[in-house]
Amino acid sequence: MRLLVLDAPSSQRTPWISALKTDGFNFDRFNHLSDGKEAVAQMAYQMMLVDSRLPGGDAVGWLRDQRSVGVTTPFVLVTPAHDLEKRIRAFEYGADDCVIDTIDARELVAKVRAILRRAPMLKPGIVDAGNLRFDIEAREVSCASAMLALPRRELDILEHLMASFNRTVRRNFLETAAYGTFGEVCPNTIEVRMSRLRRALQQAGADVEIRTIRGVGYRLQPISSEQP
Repeated sequence: MRLLVLDAPSSQRTPWISALKTDGFNFDRFNHLSDGKEAVAQMAYQMMLVDSRLPGGDAVGWLRDQRSVGVTTPFVLVTPAHDLEKRIRAFEYGADDCVIDTIDARELVAKVRAILRRAPMLKPGIVDAGNLRFDIEAREVSCASAMLALPRRELDILEHLMASFNRTVRRNFLETAAYGTFGEVCPNTIEVRMSRLRRALQQAGADVEIRTIRGVGYRLQPISSEQP
């Protein structure tokens, strides 16, 4: 299970993030709406937790647009206490809940769990790419039915590459997936992770490879692929 958390940079959010981690949730965290839109295009999330003051656009308008094209992913909007009109609009456009930004972290986690219990889960919780299989719930990956042991950050990167199989994933998106929005990443850190991941896939006999798309990012594709 993976959540999408879109929040404006604020130390006020730190207890929420810690509580979600402590409760065992996996999530991608961004602080700009454009990154959230790209994330949704590349990953199937079980819930979106979105700050109404997120830079880059109108979060409520984005919710309306998603619902208009049939996206039913549970959506929770976070607003300041005084912003009643925005909460009303969000409910009218299909939000599953709205919370104020001073909500206690424990209550927020309880709400997230309650909404997830009510929502139909995306099935199966399995992603396949070539002879690789990723069990999202168990956080395990196998190659031709043999378990592949990977460090957590490499596992997070591979999950996103597999979810976007044969499509290019931007470098900064993978950095955020592995280190978080506010994590410090050295200039060549992703290259080092990719080198280790490539070596692990090759040693396991994977029939897919990670290709570098210079100036853009990376793509997981069949070894025999002739794509430019």
